Amino acid sequence: MTGNVSEEDQARSQEVGVNDYLMKPVTIEKLSEKLVKWLPKPETEPILDEEVIREIMLLDEDGSTGLLESLVEMYTSDTPAKINKLNELAAAGEVTKVVEAAHELKSGSVSLGVGRLSSLLSDIEQLARENRLENAKAKLSALQSVYQATCSELERYIHQC
Repeated sequence: MTGNVSEEDQARSQEVGVNDYLMKPVTIEKLSEKLVKWLPKPETEPILDEEVIREIMLLDEDGSTGLLESLVEMYTSDTPAKINKLNELAAAGEVTKVVEAAHELKSGSVSLGVGRLSSLLSDIEQLARENRLENAKAKLSALQSVYQATCSELERYIHQC
């Protein structure tokens, strides 16, 4: 926040790493614009892609949730071990194997309509592919909670059908 907004002051501020400034007098509108510009965007990716899930349910000949339930059961029984393995590979610095493991998990998640988790895994895969494993590890820290939210949402979806 500054009262000095001359071009010289702006240039000097940028030289020392200041990304932006808020000129006095501050108004709610100006502050709001800056906050929207610089704060991280909220999660907008839905947990489930309901279109994919509806397509899976259409494949079930008797119109029940049996196929979906079977796929969810396989997914939830296999995924925790795969997430643990992915974390172990990242901790060991195995970049190539992190890419492969994240890709495998992402593919299974996309097939089941697990949107937010597959998006997170896609980010992890891409960061590892770019050899930015530290950034991938930061995303990995959110993986377990997103997976738990996914399981809860899948269970809720099946029971509402």
